Amino acid sequence: MARIRRIVMWVSLGAIALLVTLSIVGAFVGVESARSLFNSVPLAVYWILFVGLLVLGLLLFGRLRRSAGLLIAHLGAALILAGAVYSSDTGHTLAERFLDIRKIPSGQMMIYEGHMDNVVRDRNGQEIGKLSFMVGLKDFWIEYHEEHAPWLLGVDAPSAKPGDNR
Repeated sequence: MARIRRIVMWVSLGAIALLVTLSIVGAFVGVESARSLFNSVPLAVYWILFVGLLVLGLLLFGRLRRSAGLLIAHLGAALILAGAVYSSDTGHTLAERFLDIRKIPSGQMMIYEGHMDNVVRDRNGQEIGKLSFMVGLKDFWIEYHEEHAPWLLGVDAPSAKPGDNR
């Protein structure tokens, strides 16, 4: 039993090291490349094995079940992984098929100054869904700066009331 625990411990440390490495790589390859990487089949196998290690750790190490802090840390990691699976493209498809929940994974909104809207469109301008709330654009402006000067982006949230369709 001690040998199995030691093996599980070393495999878990290796899995955590791989996760750290993947996170660093994902931070530098760009959004679309990182999304493809983390939703790929090899990483899906990794996520399943990672959850298996969490469960196996809870079964093999009684201290993890007896200590509230350790138990919450392991359950928290499992919940984060479950949330990642749920918010993936496959998770959206499964939620729509089995739970009748239609999520919009990505899109854009065209909102004119002084108006509110809840329609989300794809890159071609086709409607792909509606939000359950309205998004409004009070005003905007474009500032031009010298090429080498630093710039800041500021956003002012609208103070419109629900149903106000200016």
